[in-house]
Amino acid sequence: MGTNCCGSLDVEHDQRYRNVLWIALGLNAVMFLVEIFAAWHAGSTALFADSMDFMADSANYAMTLYALALTPKWRSSIALMKGYTMGFYGVLILIWLLFGVKASHPPIASIMGIVALLALIVNCSVAWLLFHFRNGDSNRHAVWLCTRNDAIANIAVLGAAVAVAFSHSRWPDAFVAVGIGCLGLWSGRKIIKRAKKELNSLK
Repeated sequence: MGTNCCGSLDVEHDQRYRNVLWIALGLNAVMFLVEIFAAWHAGSTALFADSMDFMADSANYAMTLYALALTPKWRSSIALMKGYTMGFYGVLILIWLLFGVKASHPPIASIMGIVALLALIVNCSVAWLLFHFRNGDSNRHAVWLCTRNDAIANIAVLGAAVAVAFSHSRWPDAFVAVGIGCLGLWSGRKIIKRAKKELNSLK
């Protein structure tokens, strides 16, 4: 009877986690579209970098939903894919930056600030929902890292918007984009390392 009770609690816990992931997936997909449009309109590399973060997170949540019903080995393999995905978007941001810094005019600070504040509200809401589920295997760890990275990136973009408004320079925007790209590379490396360790332990 005790075993059945614990099994029931595990199923309920997993279902709650699944529901939270669907909410996070929907919010991140919407914010990706909002930010990619805002980045183009404002001429902001930092917003573009943050939109890539939202895109990677959407893929992360989708893969986690798929992995929930799989064996531990497959879950670790999917976590490995997540790590490479995060590394890829980090490289993509840095490549985009090489073209973005050539622009002669600074980005529109007001658009940067408004969109970054909206993104921060969304990410803090998602982080609050996911906080209870932050511990576990590399998949859950990857989800938490993505959510944390988003909040950090949003705060940085807000700071860049203020700096751009006062300095009338695009360099604060570029510096934040570099930071977001490097954060993606660092987090991707961390997830890859943990996923490989899990896979080796399952051999």
